[in-house]
Amino acid sequence: DSDMILWSSGLTNPETIERYLDSNRYIIQTWVGSHDALPKKLLNLGYRLIISTKNAWYLDHGFWGSTHYYPWRTVYGNQLPAHKGVLGGEVCMWGEMVDDNNIDPRVWPRAAAAAERLWSDPEDTSGEAEPRFYQHRNRLVDRGIKAEA
Repeated sequence: DSDMILWSSGLTNPETIERYLDSNRYIIQTWVGSHDALPKKLLNLGYRLIISTKNAWYLDHGFWGSTHYYPWRTVYGNQLPAHKGVLGGEVCMWGEMVDDNNIDPRVWPRAAAAAERLWSDPEDTSGEAEPRFYQHRNRLVDRGIKAEA
């Protein structure tokens, strides 16, 4: 048996999910805002989660429709719930408005901000992390990656 990962949807509604999806087999990847109660409710029901916070870790936001752009400080400030059911997080970059000409500045260094948060979850504020991120941004540029300033 393999575990399956599903994006949150009507099927993963906390009021009905247990009727359809066994928490031992299904992992739910949530894509809701940071103040949404869905992750906490699913964790309380025993589901394992991968969290993709819409108002911080959706790197395509701000470039289409009525979405908002989230700078690296917002990305860095997004913390996941401290719960054994949280398997991790994922930064999302959808491709409808991206090609090889603009992907680097859309992703970098914001994805690095999420990476530091996920891998080491430092106590640092974005202000304390700022010198590291500018240094990392310069390292990316030196390697030919067109990272956002």
